Amino acid sequence: MKNKNKSIKDLKLISEDPCLNFLNTVSWQGSIQEDDYLQDPKDFVLWAHHVGILKKIDTDKLLKNTGAQPDQAAEYFKRVLKLRKAMMRMIVSYLEKQTIPMQDLKLFNTTLHRAFKYVSILQEKEGFILSFTGSTESIEYIIYSVIRAAVDLFISNRFKRVNRCADHRCGWFFIDSSKNRSRR
Repeated sequence: MKNKNKSIKDLKLISEDPCLNFLNTVSWQGSIQEDDYLQDPKDFVLWAHHVGILKKIDTDKLLKNTGAQPDQAAEYFKRVLKLRKAMMRMIVSYLEKQTIPMQDLKLFNTTLHRAFKYVSILQEKEGFILSFTGSTESIEYIIYSVIRAAVDLFISNRFKRVNRCADHRCGWFFIDSSKNRSRR
C-alpha cells in the first residue's frame, strides 16, 4: 500500500545529486509502508523545484501547462516512472556486480538520445559548458536535467562511491564519502 499523504516538501534530500534525489523519491519499496513522493505529474514538477532544477517562475508556468494538458502530462509521467525504475535496477545491478538489464540500458539510452537533441555547447570565460536549449516550460526539461545528472554521475569517480541503504526495503541511494566506504 502506497503512502499518498506525503508532500514533496517533506522529502529529505540526502544528496546534492539530482539523479540520486530522483531515485530517492520512492522508499520502502514493496512494503506496506511504501512511500512514493511522485504520485502525478504535478508532484514531479514540484519535486524539480524542491531540488533546484526549476525556478519558481518556471515551476508555476509548468504546473499551469501540466494542468492544461493532463492527458499528455499523464502519459509522459508514466515514462518518467518507468525510467526511474530502470535507473534503480541499473544501479542495483552495478552494486551487486550483476549485468545491467539490457531493456533498462536501452530505455536510459533512448531517453539520453532524446535529451541530447536539446543540448548545445556554449562558451564561457573559463571554457565551455553543456546547455539545455529546450523550453523550461516543458516537463521534458526536468527529466533531461535528471538524465544529464545521471550521465555526469555514471562516468565520474563519484559513481564508485554510490551505495544503497543497508536496509533493503529502504532502497535510498547515496554517495558514501566516508574514508573506508562503510556508511550504511
